[in-house]
Amino acid sequence: MASRQGLSSTSETPNKLLLVLPLQEFDGAVGDTTILANRSHYVDFALPYSETGIVFLVPVKDGKEKGEWVFLKPLTKELWLVTAASFLYIGIMVWIFEYQADEEFREQMIIDKISSVFYFSFSTLFFAHRRPSESFFTRVLVVVWCFVLLILTQSYTATLTSMLTVQELRPTVRHMDDLRKSGVNIGYQTGSFTFERLKQMRFDESRLKTYNSPEEMRELFLHKSSNGGIDAAFDEVAYIKLFMAKYCSEYSIIEPTFKADGFGFAFPLGSPLVSDISRQILNITEGDAMKAIENKWFLGEKHCLDSTTSDSPIQLDHHSFEALFLIVFVVSVILLLLMLASRGYQERQHNASPNLPNDQANAAQEEVNEEGNVGDHIVEVDTALVRRKKLTSNTIPIRRVAPLSRLKSA
Repeated sequence: MASRQGLSSTSETPNKLLLVLPLQEFDGAVGDTTILANRSHYVDFALPYSETGIVFLVPVKDGKEKGEWVFLKPLTKELWLVTAASFLYIGIMVWIFEYQADEEFREQMIIDKISSVFYFSFSTLFFAHRRPSESFFTRVLVVVWCFVLLILTQSYTATLTSMLTVQELRPTVRHMDDLRKSGVNIGYQTGSFTFERLKQMRFDESRLKTYNSPEEMRELFLHKSSNGGIDAAFDEVAYIKLFMAKYCSEYSIIEPTFKADGFGFAFPLGSPLVSDISRQILNITEGDAMKAIENKWFLGEKHCLDSTTSDSPIQLDHHSFEALFLIVFVVSVILLLLMLASRGYQERQHNASPNLPNDQANAAQEEVNEEGNVGDHIVEVDTALVRRKKLTSNTIPIRRVAPLSRLKSA
């Protein structure tokens, strides 16, 4: 603290320290004093010189997926259900198209139809369908469905590979609400206003533990709640950054971040030093001096991986593929309408052609026989001449007679 007699130091807590300033015994208080609304009633603060905010800090764990059911993790439950329903839907559409186009398929037993259709549908997942379809509409639908499956399977493969090979550090607790429900111990700095904030957020006071330094915080984390330690710490960003400079690969900040005005120098109300100090702080924070200070005290932070993690593991959900499934549905409906229109047109053409009467049909058949069947004429040979003169086949007199059809009619 700065007094009229010079500088003096104190180990008092910030709250007790600020209560001394209105007595005019000191000209100001310099230190890690947080700017709060209730403190501004009896002291004036210069502009803050540190980052603002209060956060929760929790340990991290290796989030690499393990277990015998890990192959189900890349897709959410909803996407698995949508994919299975799509296979069934494609099988039903293939049944409809093939039933109209393939006579052999219509003659099969019902159990054979079901097995053939759904085997064909699910074999498209591995592009192993070998039986050519008889229907043009089936072929178009399968082409579109295979395109969707190609994207889905490639995305699944990439996500599963990431889960099995890439190390993912995830927080043991993902949100402040989880801390409150779990009932674990939470640490805070001795004499800090964060204690009141924790009580306002309805945390059990018996679960709150104090520490005085980053080293003590580390020891409490190592013991965990089960051994009288802590599983989370609630502190200002400046203190958390100082701790993370050493242990950033082992801990992570979780949501939410609470608003605070940072550290500032305190002075008695109406002190003329406030404006002068504030201008000097602006000169420092806007220049290279503040960066040099951070590089000196938080150098280890530059060599650590970014410990910010997502609130949930990476999974593919149905929202990512809504457009693809919608394309399949729209194409299948259009093909179904085209098939019904084509079938209706063929039936109208068949019904519109006139039926010839039986007598006209018979007459037409006789004309065809007369014009095209010259082999139906009978050759009469004079057998007596053949016996007497032994004529050869080239000298046999012949004459043509009426066709058999005319003889019969006569």
